[in-house]
Amino acid sequence: MNVNMISSILKEGMIVSTKISPNHTWYQNILYKCEDNLLYTSLINSYVENIIMIGTTITVKYANEFFEYLFEGVVSSINTDYPAHVVININKAEEMINTRTFPRYEVYLASTLKPIWFESSHFSVVTNLSLGGMAFLCKEQFEYGEELDTCIYLPGNANIVRGKGKVIRKNPKLHVIDYSMQFIEMDEDCSNIISSFITSLEDDYQKLQNNFFENIKKFFK
Repeated sequence: MNVNMISSILKEGMIVSTKISPNHTWYQNILYKCEDNLLYTSLINSYVENIIMIGTTITVKYANEFFEYLFEGVVSSINTDYPAHVVININKAEEMINTRTFPRYEVYLASTLKPIWFESSHFSVVTNLSLGGMAFLCKEQFEYGEELDTCIYLPGNANIVRGKGKVIRKNPKLHVIDYSMQFIEMDEDCSNIISSFITSLEDDYQKLQNNFFENIKKFFK
């Protein structure tokens, strides 16, 4: 995919997922400006905590109903004046068909998984979540198609989501394994809890966008 097409896909005010190499963690951020192959994004605290510098590699992920896009580049500028932001020079772009039935949201949630034929549970971290499934990181070995009882611990109100899922993807990484799971059994109450949690995430995104258009956009003309 030609990097010169970026500005036809990404627009100011969009919420995107960003990852600082070589970390696995995705951070939600907002695009302040997209100009040619340059992306302007907020200098969020998570970047500073991960020691962002000029030359740091960042991956930007965005998905719509039809496609998922990955844009990789390096930080070319860091501005600490209000509104603090970084400029990413994109040098690689990839377009993939979005095969997901439900939109997924980047999260980091504690969870436990138990193979249905065993008593012991295994700790995992849910890295994205939808009404139809989740991705998670775990050290335990599970097989394709294996069914697991799962508990997801949501923040704040002590809600616990229980259900059963099937492993549909497995990707070994350094020290952990990256899995995807399709939910195959979940009661209505737990489905409603996930739905409410996703709605709260969307509300947070809307507040972030509103703040950009009301207070920040004028700085990026």
